[in-house]
Amino acid sequence: MMLAIGLPGKPAVAEPATDGGAREITDALGRNLGKVWIDKGVISVKPDGEGYDLALDIGSAKLGLPGDGMTFSLKPFTLRLTPKGERRFAFELPKSTLELTYRNPALFFSEEGSRRLVNCSGEGLLDLDAFLVSEGNLQCESSTASNSVGVFGGEGKTGLISLKLAGTAVADGNIDGRISYEVSSFVETFGAKIGDALPTSLPKPEMTTKVDGIRHDFSVSGLRKAGLTTAFAFLSDRFLRGPGTATRAEIEALAKGVMPLWSNASLKSHYENLSWGTPRGPIKFAVIDAAMKSEGLVEHTDLDGTLNVSGMQVPGTVLPSWAAILVPEKITLDTRLKDLDLESLVDGAIEVATRGGSPVPGEMHALLLRVFSNNRATLAFDATATASDYDIKGQGMTSIFPSQGGKAIISAAGVDAIDAVLAKAAVSDPMSRRAALGVAFLKGLAKTGSDGRLIWNVEFERQMSKITVNGQSFGPGTRQ
Repeated sequence: MMLAIGLPGKPAVAEPATDGGAREITDALGRNLGKVWIDKGVISVKPDGEGYDLALDIGSAKLGLPGDGMTFSLKPFTLRLTPKGERRFAFELPKSTLELTYRNPALFFSEEGSRRLVNCSGEGLLDLDAFLVSEGNLQCESSTASNSVGVFGGEGKTGLISLKLAGTAVADGNIDGRISYEVSSFVETFGAKIGDALPTSLPKPEMTTKVDGIRHDFSVSGLRKAGLTTAFAFLSDRFLRGPGTATRAEIEALAKGVMPLWSNASLKSHYENLSWGTPRGPIKFAVIDAAMKSEGLVEHTDLDGTLNVSGMQVPGTVLPSWAAILVPEKITLDTRLKDLDLESLVDGAIEVATRGGSPVPGEMHALLLRVFSNNRATLAFDATATASDYDIKGQGMTSIFPSQGGKAIISAAGVDAIDAVLAKAAVSDPMSRRAALGVAFLKGLAKTGSDGRLIWNVEFERQMSKITVNGQSFGPGTRQ
């Protein structure tokens, strides 16, 4: 939505800035975001010298939302638009501090919080003919945040924040786009407020998470811009002006306009030196890399995912000393979700959302079963876990709908080293004795490969409540 807002071909906005030019920009925003944003004064455009001031004043009161529900307010700010040739504008956010506050009394515990983006500035190039951000960037020197839910509360802060985006118009009014987001550092502390009342000799019940660097890169091709903006404008007008509902025919028409959402999309994430807080101490990771790729987000959807974790460290306050051998230094996971029938899931979601009234007992279950029974999605995986004394590998595939069932091959080396550590600790530690029994049970089920690795061939059927390992079956489904 941030990359593009569709606009039919129009003559160039007059230069210098005029009231007529401001109306053209305002009308374009109203057509594509919903006129309700203009009518309620959330968005306004005025000529000023050689350019235009686009002001945003976003808040629950401005939108006319109920005061007894969730309330929020974003400090008003203004973008400067300067004409740069035919139907093109340079836009600029002068250095500003953006502030958001919110409160939600509807929860069992009241929630409230705030977020401040400090000294933010940005610039870019806007193609008014397609209302496409062909290039743009935003930087904030730092940010702070606070949140409280009942007796729990948290505070966070970041270093430099950088956001870059770019879009290109392609065939059929679709767009290709890229978004990158970087944070130089992140620290968050969360815990119970009762810690302030505890004696100083007792540790405060709080957790601190730190990251030295975060980066996300998102790219998309063939994004259905027109369908997205049409749906956003319709839903904005319907839910902010009333009646707050949409008919099944209306929702189906919107869904048809949006699907397929895109041709291809990918998301890559990188975390550097992550220290994840727990009540017993931080768990550390040197690097976490994750990625997801989507092909054909429509009738038959394929999703590929990867995860790579290295430099994992778990402190002795979280695990007993004998369990340190179990902590992997490196983890990899590759997954592939294939042939997900997204259209049938969307149809089912629409039917559930527009049924009205309370469902008859068993009716909803029958509906979901009918929707999922047409889905033949499968999930394949390939995973490894490596430590100094052992390594584990696994690969397999399972069906997802309407029932889970599949096969996997798991192999391991170095199990004897684990066995020796557990046996030594079992003399005085009941927990290690239970772990040793578990390892012994798994070794008893294993077969030995030609390379000396232990191998487990696993088959499972959820519908039959049965799992089979190297020919031995377990579970209620094995009963005659």
